[in-house]
Amino acid sequence: MEDRMERILIAVFVASLALQCLGQTQTSPTDQSANLKIADYIVKSLEAFRKYMVEGNQEIQLPVLDPVPMESFNYSLINGPIGFRMEITFENPSITGLSKYELTNVTVTPSDNGQDLKMTILFPHIEIKGLYDATGNVFGFFSLAGNGEFDVVASDQVLSADAVLKVINDTYFIEDISSTFSQGRVKAHFSDNHGKGDFNGLFGEMLSAMGNLVFNNRLKPVITAAMNEFTKDWLNGAFGAVTINDFFASSSQSQARVMSEAVSAVAN
Repeated sequence: MEDRMERILIAVFVASLALQCLGQTQTSPTDQSANLKIADYIVKSLEAFRKYMVEGNQEIQLPVLDPVPMESFNYSLINGPIGFRMEITFENPSITGLSKYELTNVTVTPSDNGQDLKMTILFPHIEIKGLYDATGNVFGFFSLAGNGEFDVVASDQVLSADAVLKVINDTYFIEDISSTFSQGRVKAHFSDNHGKGDFNGLFGEMLSAMGNLVFNNRLKPVITAAMNEFTKDWLNGAFGAVTINDFFASSSQSQARVMSEAVSAVAN
């Protein structure tokens, strides 16, 4: 009984969000106007998603996604400048700022496989913080070692995302989102709290100079994969509360049906 009631509450929550995003505007039954309405629905859905990334939501089992923790990972730099070799362990890093994204462009166009979705998302400020432990050498002779805190700040990063909207059981569905990051600016700082070795005191500066490499090679792929998964799941949840006909019919004709069908689907 409790499980059934929980599913009903979840359905009502998602349906209510869907109705808010659809709004009160009537739309003519043309492909072009439908695509514009789909794009607007996506924009409003993702704008609503910002709040839940920060706060989470127990009703739909959505955890807090900003800040989002990462697993510890290792990074190796070989054949770097001046024969610089390094092994770094990044411990318990976390990413903040993903919820501050700005949707600069969303378009939906017809395609042979369904409808192509293209999104351009700007991240003004992404910050990754944690602890590090590193060892290395220069020319194979001079030893390096250090550990402490690190802080990598990526500014004005642009994510270009592509997906295909397919129709399954009269509902739009996204199977996968493919994204690429265009690099803006990256600034890194590695404190050298307990540095030792032949270049004691300089190790933190040398690591900070490698901030772009660390971000591009290890951090950017993690952020890209996370945003792909977050946005895909959220949009599929929003699309699951409506049917393709809702992007043609007026909202006044479909609002009652959206709510009743969403509740009925999980209650039975």
